[in-house]
Amino acid sequence: PIVFVGSRKDEVLEPVIHGEISALLSKTFRTHPIWPYVEHDERGQTGQGGTTITTLAFFPVDNVKGREDPVLQRLLSVLEKALGEQEYINRKVPLSWLRTLDMLFKDVERSHMSYTEAKAIMRECKVPSEHDELLLRFLHSMGKVIWFEEPSLCDVVITDPIKYIACPAAIVICKLKQEGADITLHSLPVHKEAQKRMQSSFMKLCDQGILEIELLAILWKDHAENTTDLIALMCKFGLFVPLHNDAQEEGKVGSSGGANRGANRGANRHLPSMVRSVPLSEVQQFLVPALLAPSPAKLWSNEEQQHTFYMVFSLKKNTEPFLEYKDLHQGFLPSGFFTRLIGRTVQWAQLTSNQRLGNFGLF
Repeated sequence: PIVFVGSRKDEVLEPVIHGEISALLSKTFRTHPIWPYVEHDERGQTGQGGTTITTLAFFPVDNVKGREDPVLQRLLSVLEKALGEQEYINRKVPLSWLRTLDMLFKDVERSHMSYTEAKAIMRECKVPSEHDELLLRFLHSMGKVIWFEEPSLCDVVITDPIKYIACPAAIVICKLKQEGADITLHSLPVHKEAQKRMQSSFMKLCDQGILEIELLAILWKDHAENTTDLIALMCKFGLFVPLHNDAQEEGKVGSSGGANRGANRGANRHLPSMVRSVPLSEVQQFLVPALLAPSPAKLWSNEEQQHTFYMVFSLKKNTEPFLEYKDLHQGFLPSGFFTRLIGRTVQWAQLTSNQRLGNFGLF
């Protein structure tokens, strides 16, 4: 379920304004494909003194009253009803799985654990050993933990993705320089340290989106013990793209993505599952697509005949063999997709082209 929540009703008291906010939300998002899935407050109040009962597109909540606020009570009721209708909520699982789930999150300070530690917890909770991967796969599909079965990542079970992944990722992928009218700048003490110790490399990251491994060691000094796993995750999500120099290209090493998991653990477990020319452990710099500057005008062709293709994303299956204009107009671009597409393009170019990456106009 999707809900819009206004969390400052104690400051924005007038029901008339609540009605105006609701109208603005409806006008702005009513054509969005996700709008039919947004839950509304069917007993909302608007008009002078709140005398008019109407359906609001959001839930104006009074933080001061907390659970005593009737709107919050309605919100919880709506969420409970919507969640109760979900298939995964009604799925039956062994009690030993539920005990394992509780034990995995017993230490709230931890953000992750090894696969071996997770197995020890499962044994303690009487989960049969043949259910180990099945249980982790289930918890991953439910969004409770993050666990990938590929050799490069199967040895880590993540219980707090914000602390383990998002925080270190945000150190690299953030607004590192001011551009044009946007004067926003996200600067942390570690950025200042990196700039002092490796100014040229830091400017290379800011201006060209190229991250050197020595610079990453400074930026992630508080995450040093997890750096290898974090790099593998960043590459999997398309946030980092390994860049290969000429010497590495001459001695290409193939990856055995379909090899047995147990045989790949240990020294070679951080070979990524997708084909790359060199192991991640040998990569000295990465492309960070999200930090690339907007494309210069000279990259666009003014010729009448151009090769053009469209990718359309929709919440409904399109069985027609063709697309109409409305299909393009009503489609949407998933967040972060374009930068990941750039990353995959660069990755593929390194494997299939003899040209230097600079010739592609990215940097």
